[in-house]
Amino acid sequence: ERSRLRADGTSEEIAETDRRKIDLNQICDHPLYTLIIQCLGNGPESRPTADLLVRQLRGFNCESVGESSSSRSIGKVVDRSSGKEAECANENTEAESVNLKSKKMAGLPNFVEMAEKERCAQESRARELKEQLSQLAREKEESIKEVDLLKKNMEDLSREADTLRQAVEGARRKAETTKKEAALLCSQTQGTQPSGMDQAQKSSPRSDEVEIRDAIGSQSARFGALLQKYLIEAKKPLSFIFEPDTKPLTKWRRVSLPDSLVASLVSECSAAVINDCFYMVCSSQGTCQLFKTTDFERWTEVYVENNLPNCLQLVQHQGRLYSVSKLPGSTYVQLWVLQDSTPPAWRPAGGSCPVEGVFETAFSVQNGIVLAGCLRQTYRSFPDLVKFNSDTNAWDQPLPLPNLPSPVIGGKACLYNQAVHVVSGMSRNVGTSSPSLDVVSMSVKAGDSPEWSRTHLPPLPRAFCGCAVAHGHVFIAGGYNLGKYQTVGEMFVYDVVTHCWVEIPNQKLKTPRCGLQLQAMPSCLVAVGGYTGGFNRDQALSCTVEVLDFNF
Repeated sequence: ERSRLRADGTSEEIAETDRRKIDLNQICDHPLYTLIIQCLGNGPESRPTADLLVRQLRGFNCESVGESSSSRSIGKVVDRSSGKEAECANENTEAESVNLKSKKMAGLPNFVEMAEKERCAQESRARELKEQLSQLAREKEESIKEVDLLKKNMEDLSREADTLRQAVEGARRKAETTKKEAALLCSQTQGTQPSGMDQAQKSSPRSDEVEIRDAIGSQSARFGALLQKYLIEAKKPLSFIFEPDTKPLTKWRRVSLPDSLVASLVSECSAAVINDCFYMVCSSQGTCQLFKTTDFERWTEVYVENNLPNCLQLVQHQGRLYSVSKLPGSTYVQLWVLQDSTPPAWRPAGGSCPVEGVFETAFSVQNGIVLAGCLRQTYRSFPDLVKFNSDTNAWDQPLPLPNLPSPVIGGKACLYNQAVHVVSGMSRNVGTSSPSLDVVSMSVKAGDSPEWSRTHLPPLPRAFCGCAVAHGHVFIAGGYNLGKYQTVGEMFVYDVVTHCWVEIPNQKLKTPRCGLQLQAMPSCLVAVGGYTGGFNRDQALSCTVEVLDFNF
């Protein structure tokens, strides 16, 4: 039926699409569905022309089957009242679909090629990483082998060190045995001397002293020759090629302190040498301890019956030990002598000093002990000089010796070339201190007038240094550098040829200090005490002891 009745009795034309609704539903998925809908239009003006039908049918080929759904959906929304606009829209849609399909198909080979390249790059990277891992594994194995080899070498070295240690210990025991045998042989030889030799020894009791003096003179001459050669050769560029047996001096070395000495509490220390034995007094919290040693390996504490007041200076005189001590609560000093009793005891010598002042410089002369330079209660230094007479056990008055040429305290005294030399020191006034580089000397030769002079030794290169005479040479060590304002550890020797102080190369104290005591023994020099903070005694050393051995 092409028409139907309305409710008012009029007829209405049925659209062709409604009439063929069942057929259209069966072909709704067909690619030509949209074209068929257009051909079923009610009016001729809404139906496509023959040319349009030909163009559209040619566009539907086998490659555009996949686009039929979109074309159909677009065709469904076409307004039937505007057939021309729908026709143009369908043509544009179909053209865009074809172009889009072509672009997608054209770009597909590029993506494939890029993916292939990326896969090859990843495989190459994986191979490189695998090679690196293999290399690291090999290096790890080599490192393990090297560590094992080093462990083996260390074990071998440890065994060799043990072997050498045992050899050294055996040699030491053998040397001790040989020494004991030699001593035994010597005693047996002396015990079986013929009576004629005994008579000869009794007739010349000083023959042993002459032999000892000749031996010491021979050693001093050899030492002087080696020292002069060393100082001359040391100025050359290749001075470090010295053979060990041609160096007259070794290096400074620290020595261990006695176990019973609490070094951190020591405020003052002083030393002296008697018969090749080194004595040291350490003051700590009002108590003075006395120690002695001959080899600086083993210390012996000398237990004294009574306590010694604060010791300022130890002096050796005629084989006995004297102490210059400050009397408690006063500005006077007193001499104490160590008596050879059992047990040893300190005893006053000659009463308190007749001159007020704290004397820190003391030296021994033929018949007594001289104190030079003092500090009084006014905190000023004075050039006073007093002498204790050991023959009369009293202080000489009036004093047969003149005062120092300048008011210095803290100087170090030594006996050289038949003259007493007071080295360095410091002039002090209220609130000020002035170190001195002068060396004042006074002849003690029989017949010479006792006068102080500055012509015997040249001025010092350092202030507040230690001074000692060994084997005919004057040595100074440590001190204060006035140009750099610091304590130093250099060592100098007086050259009798050039009349000047010559620095000994490569010889410095382990601990730079000033105000130290330098003592001479037949086989070494010993540095004791001193201050590290400067000549104002800002920081005291805790009885540090260093030894410089002679090599001749």
